[in-house]
Amino acid sequence: STSKTYYDLPDASYTFYVKAKDQSSNVDLTPASSSFQVDATPPTIINKIPSPNATNVLVAINIQVTFSEPMNQNATESAFSITPSVNGAKTWTTNTLIFNPSSNLAYSTIYTVSISSQATDLTGNPLSSTSWSFTTEPKPNNSPNTPTNISPDNGADKISLTPTLQSSAFSDPDIGDTHQASQWQVRESSGNYSNPVYDSGADSV
Repeated sequence: STSKTYYDLPDASYTFYVKAKDQSSNVDLTPASSSFQVDATPPTIINKIPSPNATNVLVAINIQVTFSEPMNQNATESAFSITPSVNGAKTWTTNTLIFNPSSNLAYSTIYTVSISSQATDLTGNPLSSTSWSFTTEPKPNNSPNTPTNISPDNGADKISLTPTLQSSAFSDPDIGDTHQASQWQVRESSGNYSNPVYDSGADSV
C-alpha cells in the first residue's frame, strides 16, 4: 500500500484521487477517489439548564446541556459530574445531554455541574472544561395541623353560660415551627362563620 500525509488542513470538505503508474509509465485510467471532512473545531456548550447562577430552582428539575455539534456520548457522559453527588440517569435528545436525578434535589442547596475536557465531538476534538452553579428553592413551609375539639364534646347539651372551650395542642408538620396565635369563633347552629356571635380575632394567643 502507499500513503501520503498532509498537515494542518483547514476545516473543509475534501476529495482526493489516487492513481498508479508502473515502471513502464503505464498510468491507471480509473483513479480511485474518496471524500472526507476535516473537523478541527472543538465543540462548545450553547445552552445550560438550569442557567448559571440561577436561584429558586425546582428540586424536581432535570439538568440539560446542549452542545454545538454531535458528541461522543459515552465520553461526554463520563465527563459529566454534579456536586454534591447525585445519582441519576443520562439520556440524549439530539445534541442535548439530559441528567434525570433518581430523586429530588435537596432544598436550599448550591449545586455545581462540571463537564471536563474528556468530553469530545465525534472527531475527537475536546470540549474546554467548564462548570457552573445554581441554587435550589427553599423548603416550603406547611400550614399547622387542623385542631380537634376536646371540650365540650360534639353534640353536648346543658352547657353552662360560661363554657370553657378547649382544643388539641398545637402541632405542625414542619419541625421547629411554634404556636403563634389561635382564632376562636362561635356561631349559632343556624348561622355561619361570616357573622359569628363571638370572634377572638386572628391574633389571639
